Amino acid sequence: MGSVCAQPCQFGTYGINCSQECPCRNRGLCDHISGQCQCTAGYSGERCQEECPGGSYGPQCAHKCDCQNRARCYHVNGACLCDEGFKGPSCQDRFCPSGLYGLICDKHCPCNASNTLSCHPLSGECACAAGWAGLFCNETCPSGYYGEGCKEACVCTNGADCEGISGACVCAPGYMVSRWFRTHYTHCTPVLRERFY
Repeated sequence: MGSVCAQPCQFGTYGINCSQECPCRNRGLCDHISGQCQCTAGYSGERCQEECPGGSYGPQCAHKCDCQNRARCYHVNGACLCDEGFKGPSCQDRFCPSGLYGLICDKHCPCNASNTLSCHPLSGECACAAGWAGLFCNETCPSGYYGEGCKEACVCTNGADCEGISGACVCAPGYMVSRWFRTHYTHCTPVLRERFY
């Protein structure tokens, strides 16, 4: 720009005679020659239009979040936004001691302790371990489901049910597991019987 082209373009413009407007969003910096965007921490994309995807933060979204207990991670600096009832830099600490919940930690968790991953420190809601379901984690998984809180659907063939913790198929009489597929036994095939004449 200028009579001797010695000055870079003003902020927000680029190209020949600085005639083009920079396309960068979210305070991304624009190269004064090419218009290519350099994104600020927490943003990515050709025009810095996208927040870092879940679980990452920082420049080029290169850092992995360390938040726990369903906390949200701030895409710019990785700060954890704790769910109610949790505290600490990674939301790793409960407000209430284990086994208690409520605003003043005066209620006993109603969950079956041996079948429970956690009791929410504010609501007392039970998070069930693999193979268990129900309000208090005292019910085994219903037929066709497995995993934590029985939220995963079985993927067994020929009407087979699955084991509540791992999801491994339990074949009906006359069938056998025939193959290992994606970490679970999923195929139940008929057992072939030899004929003797």
